[in-house]
Amino acid sequence: MAGVIDPTGDRAVYKQIADQLRAAIATGVLGPGEQVPSEHELVAEYGVARGTARQAIMLLRNEGLIEAVHGRGSFVRAPEPVERLRPDRLAHGWEVGPEPDDPPVDDGLHGAIGGPMGAHPEAGAAA
Repeated sequence: MAGVIDPTGDRAVYKQIADQLRAAIATGVLGPGEQVPSEHELVAEYGVARGTARQAIMLLRNEGLIEAVHGRGSFVRAPEPVERLRPDRLAHGWEVGPEPDDPPVDDGLHGAIGGPMGAHPEAGAAA
């Protein structure tokens, strides 16, 4: 699984390692419940310090992609199901406002609302 790490690159080495582990999770190379390489294994694979390997694992833990089990290691978490609180919110046909060609609305109190931009409010009432 070890990929190429560029220690002289702009991106921190621990983030590069986390990127590779994240890609392995996203593509299914590491599936839910599977053990992620340990700090010791990452040190051996990538030739980095233990602190760098630890940072990579912590980053993935903080993102919720893996979980640590004391004394056993870190494992890929199963994705949590997405529950939409308002399933109609992104439904097709959801209207944001009137169509641009719709005539201005006169609410009887304020005159025409929604006339051409820049038009004086009295111009809509006089028309």
